[in-house]
Amino acid sequence: MDQATCLRSAVLASQRSTAGPVVSARTIAFLAGKGGVGTTTVAVNVAAALRARGLSLGLLDADTCRQDALLLSGGAGGNWAQLPDLDASPPPHAGGVPVISGCGRWRESQTSHVERYPQAVQSLLAAGLDYRTLLIDVGRQSDAWQLAWCRQVDQVVIATTPDAVAIVDTYALLKRLSRLDRPIALGLVLTHAHDPHAVAETAIRLVRSARRFLQLEVRMHGAIPLEPRFRDSAVSGRPLVSAAPKLPASKSLDRLATDILEGTERTMPGVEINSSRLAPHTDDE
Repeated sequence: MDQATCLRSAVLASQRSTAGPVVSARTIAFLAGKGGVGTTTVAVNVAAALRARGLSLGLLDADTCRQDALLLSGGAGGNWAQLPDLDASPPPHAGGVPVISGCGRWRESQTSHVERYPQAVQSLLAAGLDYRTLLIDVGRQSDAWQLAWCRQVDQVVIATTPDAVAIVDTYALLKRLSRLDRPIALGLVLTHAHDPHAVAETAIRLVRSARRFLQLEVRMHGAIPLEPRFRDSAVSGRPLVSAAPKLPASKSLDRLATDILEGTERTMPGVEINSSRLAPHTDDE
C-alpha cells in the first residue's frame, strides 16, 4: 500500500464517525516540462468540462509561486503570498469547480524545503478527499516538486507545444519520470496546435522516443488549437468550455476531458498517432 493510500485510509477512518462514508479520490496531475505551454488552462477547462457532467470533482492549485488556477476560475489569483488560506471545502468558482488553494494551505513548502515535499503533498492530497476525482495543477515547478507529486498520484497529464524547446524539455521530464520506483499512467496533450502535421509529428516523436529509450508508455490524449478567446476567458475568470462551448477549442477540450478520464488514446494501426483525429474540431461537427 503506497503512502497516499495510507494517508487516505487514516483520514477516512477519523471522519467515519461524523462525516459518513467518503470515497477515496482518483488523482490526476497536470505537469509541463516548459513553462507557458498552457498547463493551467488545460487543467481548469478539463475540470469545468467534467464538472458540467455532474462528476464529483475538485481542482487543487499546487503551483508553488502563483495561483493561476484560481485566477482562471474566477477566484483571486496572483502571487501566493498575497492570498488568504482557503477553507477545506471551498466554494465553487466559474464552471462550478471547487478550487483548493494548494500554496495557501502549505506556505512552508517552498523550494528551499525539498525534504518536506512528501509531507506537503500528502497534506494537500488530504484536502481533496471530499471528491471522487481530484485534478492537480502542478505546472512547471522544480524537478523535486514535480516528482514528489508523481510519486503519489494515479495519473499524470503532460502539456507541451510543438515548439522545439518545449519538446526537448518534455522529453527531459519524461526521462525524470522514467526513474520513478512505481508505475504511473502517463498522457500527453499538445497545445497551440495550429498545424495538424506538426502536432502529429510532435506526438509521434515523443511517444515513440519514450517507448524506445525510456521504456515508458505514453498515451496521446489529443490537441488543443490556438484560440484568441483564451485570453478573454482568463480575464473574465470563466473557463472557455463554459463561456463558449461551441468553439473548436472548447470542443477539443471537452473531448480531451473524456479521454483523460477514460484513459483513451488517439491511435490508428501502423501509425501510432492519427493526425486526422488530432486536428482541431470545426464548427460543422
